[in-house]
Amino acid sequence: MNAVTSIATIDNNYVCATLDWWPANKCNYNDCPWGQTGILNLDLSNKVLSNAIKAFNPLRFRLGGSVEDQIVYQFGKQKKCPHFKKREGSVTHHIYNLGAGVDKDVINKIQDPYFLSQVAETFKNVAQAVKEFTPWAAPWVGEAGGAYNSGSKDVSHTFVNGFWYLDQLGMTSTLNHKVYCRQTLVGGNYGLLNTTSFIPNPDYYGALLWHRLMGSKVLSVSHEGSPFLRAYAHCSKKGPGIIVLLINMSNSTAFNVSLVDDMNLDPVLETIPGKVPTTTGEEYHLTPKDGNIRSDVVLMNGTPLQLKNSLDIPEMKPWLVDASSPIKAEPNSNIFVYTKSVNAPTC
Repeated sequence: MNAVTSIATIDNNYVCATLDWWPANKCNYNDCPWGQTGILNLDLSNKVLSNAIKAFNPLRFRLGGSVEDQIVYQFGKQKKCPHFKKREGSVTHHIYNLGAGVDKDVINKIQDPYFLSQVAETFKNVAQAVKEFTPWAAPWVGEAGGAYNSGSKDVSHTFVNGFWYLDQLGMTSTLNHKVYCRQTLVGGNYGLLNTTSFIPNPDYYGALLWHRLMGSKVLSVSHEGSPFLRAYAHCSKKGPGIIVLLINMSNSTAFNVSLVDDMNLDPVLETIPGKVPTTTGEEYHLTPKDGNIRSDVVLMNGTPLQLKNSLDIPEMKPWLVDASSPIKAEPNSNIFVYTKSVNAPTC
């Protein structure tokens, strides 16, 4: 890991979600997964929906989708809209690199690191085009649902989808994209929330942890191990130190990971005059319930993440660990690690 300088920066509200216009009769492959989640019929007073949004404090939205150009606002040409202000500074593009939602191979693509890496060229090309032709703007992923046509009804709302989602959040952050908008907050099979109950799907918690932990400065990190282990690192949003995201797509192999500062090739404690150096780290391990990667329930440090009786989003307390010890990445797991044990001048 090299944390002397950052390799890219993202917006503080990098994690974004969309709401779309689709009506209840929007169907694909004899599946109609939108229900009452379109912008025109969404129950904005629903307490679960409200609490899910408030937990981000704030959550960036992108409104609209494929039918945006067909929407007409019937207030005439002379009516002023003071709450709508033109903002220049972003160029958006859409990504559905997993193919059609009906494709039975979607789940295999999600677990194939070689396949997932192919889309990096698209992100590089977009970033280069924006830099060359609109240098005052920044590239955004304006809509990404993994699989198109409302997503996969068997996969997009389950734990395994997080391998694609978190990997793409990490990948685009390293390639100069400032914002990443997930299709959708709710609606279709790929919503962060369940279409009917609004109960969070596993990807919601991955998005929430990213938003709370990953800071705006992106760091260079690499390893020489299995391609099924992904690693991304940012300066921490929660205080001095760094956050490392580990994604273990292997269904059978655990990895022991040690964080190494490549300036000294050895973990270095940050020393602050008058303070005793600490080696305490924090770990957030996300795994599927009962080991089933198609589960709609995600565990954090072994405990199911479920709404409280008050319908509030549950607390997500990390394990406190010895930061000098290796991190154990179990098969089929996503791990956020907070540490101050690596020398990170840029943070």
